[in-house]
Amino acid sequence: MTALALDTNVLVYAEGLVRQPDDDAKVVRSRAVLRQLITARVRPVAPIQVLAELHQVLVRHGGLTPASASHAIGAWRDRTDVVSTDGDVFAGALSLTRDHGLQVFDAIVLAGAAEASCEALLSEDVHDGFVWRGVQVINPFQAAGEARLGRILAR
Repeated sequence: MTALALDTNVLVYAEGLVRQPDDDAKVVRSRAVLRQLITARVRPVAPIQVLAELHQVLVRHGGLTPASASHAIGAWRDRTDVVSTDGDVFAGALSLTRDHGLQVFDAIVLAGAAEASCEALLSEDVHDGFVWRGVQVINPFQAAGEARLGRILAR
């Protein structure tokens, strides 16, 4: 079965958080992507870093109380397979920062996706099309990424 990892922004938009004028389209797209995953019977993967970042965004920018944000995170934990950040994931993340210039938190997410044997990471933060340890980064908010995601889900 195909496993796909989700980055923070995909979940932020799915939560309906709008911070910039073009975010409304991303909210619609994120929700559509999650419906596509359900239809294709693909259980999404969420590296723990993603859930931690989502909590912070919901509190800081979404105006939720920490308790309400924690409730939202609990719901995402129930709907995803959560990948912990262990020593191997962190070592991979450090390799990504050193060898490819990724920011450490983005690198932790990508390394977690690799640890979970994901085929792809849905992210707008890491270069669309970048591949590391078999995980292809797909920006679901760009036409090329949307097409690649469609091909993966059609299998």
